[in-house]
Amino acid sequence: MNNLLLSKNTLIISFALLILSIGVMRSFDGYLKNEVAPKGIVSFELASDLDESKAIINSWNEQSKTAAGLSLGFDYLFMIIYGGFISVLLLRVKDYFQQKSFLRKTARFALIGVWVAVLFDGVENYGLIRLILGDMREVWSSVALYFASAKFIILLMVIIFLLITLPIMIFGRRRKQ
Repeated sequence: MNNLLLSKNTLIISFALLILSIGVMRSFDGYLKNEVAPKGIVSFELASDLDESKAIINSWNEQSKTAAGLSLGFDYLFMIIYGGFISVLLLRVKDYFQQKSFLRKTARFALIGVWVAVLFDGVENYGLIRLILGDMREVWSSVALYFASAKFIILLMVIIFLLITLPIMIFGRRRKQ
């Protein structure tokens, strides 16, 4: 099983799915960007309070609200895709470094972090969906903000870890060959 997850084909397929799904997400996001929400769905995710969330929703026409709902729905699939792709990379990193090394242990910890971020993304989306459906309570805006913020922080740390370790692997392999 581990060999299948570490195969080059798995990496290529998961990367292709990631690129395709990013394209889908960007197509939805085009309907959501305006003066009130310059970053589209990210502006909505990081709205600081209920008033800002309402302002964003009210700035969208019906087509934009439909696109927002579709984006949030598709995001549940996107979570699995980006979580899977990052996990494949982390498994390759973990497999490259020696047992009990700091980088191997960190890769294992980062794997858990990715799936915690995916879980947080799902909770955040639920809060945003509640708001779009008209449940205008501060709790949903707060849920979205805090879970989105935690998700972004975790994913940023994992990406920084990968940006450090992947070049070590690439240049380390070249020296070995």
